[in-house]
Amino acid sequence: MNKLMTTILLFVLVFSDVAYGQQQVFNITDSIGANANGLYAGYKIVDFKQKEVSDKGNFGRYSIDFFVTNTATEAKIILYKDGFVFASDASPYLVRFDITNATGARFTNKEVSLQADACTILANVDDKDCASGKQVKSRRFVQIGYWIKPGQTIKTRAIVIVPLTEKPAVVATLYPMVNSIIGSASQNINDNSTNYRITPTEQPNVAFVKLKNAAMNGYLNNQKGPLACGTIDQGWWSAQWSLLPVEGTDYVVIKNKWQENFISTADRYNLLSTNGKSQLSMWMVEPVQGSDRYFRLRNIGDNSYLSFDGFKLLSTPMQGNSPSAQWEKE
Repeated sequence: MNKLMTTILLFVLVFSDVAYGQQQVFNITDSIGANANGLYAGYKIVDFKQKEVSDKGNFGRYSIDFFVTNTATEAKIILYKDGFVFASDASPYLVRFDITNATGARFTNKEVSLQADACTILANVDDKDCASGKQVKSRRFVQIGYWIKPGQTIKTRAIVIVPLTEKPAVVATLYPMVNSIIGSASQNINDNSTNYRITPTEQPNVAFVKLKNAAMNGYLNNQKGPLACGTIDQGWWSAQWSLLPVEGTDYVVIKNKWQENFISTADRYNLLSTNGKSQLSMWMVEPVQGSDRYFRLRNIGDNSYLSFDGFKLLSTPMQGNSPSAQWEKE
């Protein structure tokens, strides 16, 4: 891809304002959140228990839903920098929550961050035809940055341990990466998601499965946040997934039972997203030739395959028939 064409130019023209995001810091509670530039950030306490921490005594263990909502009637967009040069220094982070009195005991959190989803549009691009060597016009989905749509809520659940006599003390920092460029779009921009309907997990009889790697015998899970592959406890909800069909297609989205997020290549570090309607969260289940047990997962948005190299999960072009990119359901 050498140059973005008219589609992206038309997209940029609908922006009502573009400005550098300013880092804003707020002390918040479970009843009073932070509101800035149409984004409302807050948290809700879901559960509280007393927990004994080794020989240090009892502490308060809180299960908390952290969230950010776009309360405006327009999308909030973080554009890639320098015009049409897609630099990697644009940050998707919308808000960071610091729990200042958290102990950070094992498997618990002192900090929680929320990211905007990938913002992709259908664009005309100049490509080079490999066979003829000539330039040709192609239409494909192109990521121009990150966004949160009007009315959209992005959330995650985290476990926090604080002194028993205290409630969580939370500081919210909106736009924690101050070099992000923020734009607002005043009309509906097609992200190729509004035509899709996904069977929700709230429907009865939705099946959950574990996904095991053929090469390393590890299981997909999000027990510690990002998508991982490794040893699990069999009862973990973080290692249970539902493969939900995308209506009108042969695709599926892969939704987690615990965090209710989706396996996605929108975030190459976490490989998870709250946006199940993006093509980057949609997968084709491809059978492995000669096997009725294993299959591959091909991403619809970028045509990559989910694989595990023994150290980390990757989504890369297919390398032969490697077992590292083969999975089975349990």
